[in-house]
Amino acid sequence: MIERFETFVSLISQLQKDIQKLKQIEMQEFGLKGPDVMCLYYLSKYEAGLTHSQLCQLTSVDKAAISRILADLLKKGYIFYPEKKDGKKYNTNAVLTPSGMEIATQLNKIITNMLSVLSEGISEKDRCTMYRSLQKIAENLNQILTSKDVSE
Repeated sequence: MIERFETFVSLISQLQKDIQKLKQIEMQEFGLKGPDVMCLYYLSKYEAGLTHSQLCQLTSVDKAAISRILADLLKKGYIFYPEKKDGKKYNTNAVLTPSGMEIATQLNKIITNMLSVLSEGISEKDRCTMYRSLQKIAENLNQILTSKDVSE
């Protein structure tokens, strides 16, 4: 059982590190950073844009990091805020500009190519089983965390 734990934690950690490094490498071409990937990805999926809170929920990134990412994307002209409420951006949707959409389109092509390479040698059935298993592990882990007292 302990060996299985070590293998699981090691594999998940290595995957996370490799994914972050790959994001960083791929984003250098665009003058962006690895954490920008998921914001651009989700903003490209929602034409009307997303709020800071929605991006936090979708990306599992904290509010401060999302604010920094969006400030950088705004500065570079990749997003805009069509309607500022009370002069604030927080509850307003961030929307991709045409140049932001162009980068997101290129990014989606990169993601598609990467997924193709990563899936080599894995059957559709095995891939579905893997995702279903990871989803269940995530749910179980979340259940354990929500049952724990934060003060422990």
